[in-house]
Formats: sequence, structure tokens, C-alpha cells
Amino acid sequence: MKMLVHCHTGLPLIELDIDYYEKTTMFMGYNLNEKLIAYNLPMYELNKSQIPELVHLSLEEFFEIAVYHEIGHHLDYIANPNRKLYREIHVDDATNEFMLEGELNANKYGRDLVPDSLITYYDILNQFNIEKYNKIANET
Repeated sequence: MKMLVHCHTGLPLIELDIDYYEKTTMFMGYNLNEKLIAYNLPMYELNKSQIPELVHLSLEEFFEIAVYHEIGHHLDYIANPNRKLYREIHVDDATNEFMLEGELNANKYGRDLVPDSLITYYDILNQFNIEKYNKIANET
């Protein structure tokens, strides 16, 4: 486990683990209850191939920008305890609006951590995620 502090908010990133999880259908995700960033390497190419501007990135580069986004989720729940409480109550049935707000917050908090060399790619990945959540929200 690593002890990190967010450079702009000073919020602690406590007890945050990163581990392989083969059952996830995404390349990477944040588990609030376990304070765990879970990743599934077989999903890497599938996820990356959906975003043409990122297909040239190495596994390490794509992994890094995805980790910053997931750390943003962690920071979101620290900065917004009411969101954390709501998520704990509605583990599997959070609203689309709640999920979209979480993606926007994760983008914002995680972006402060991204090195300049990767910021453009981070923004592209997050725009893709936000568009995906917007599409889901508009379908319901």
C-alpha cells in the first residue's frame, strides 16, 4: 500500500491498492469498499482499440493514465463524503446521473496528478468515458 497526498487538495490517498482482477469486464475500475484499483490485462487491447487516438500507447502509458483516473474516483469519495455514503447504500444500482458525476469528478481530481507528457491522452480517455456515460444516461 502507498501513502500519497493529492498535490492540489492535500487530500490523503490512504490504503490504496492496485491488483489484478480477472472477473472485471473493464480494463480498470475502482472498488470503494476495498479501496482497490482493479485491472484486467486481457481487456487492455479491447478497451484501447475503442479510442483511435490512444491505440499507439504502450501498455504502461495506457495503464498509467487509467490509474490516475481511478485515483480520481478515490479522491472524489474523500472530498465528497455524501457521494461515498450514497455509493455504499446503492452498491449496484446507482443512478446514471450519479455515475456521470463520478466520472466528471474522477477526471477533475485525477487530472491534477497526470504528468504533462500524458495529459493530452488522459483528456482523450476521459472524454471517451464521459461520452459513454452521457449516451447511457440519454438512453434511459
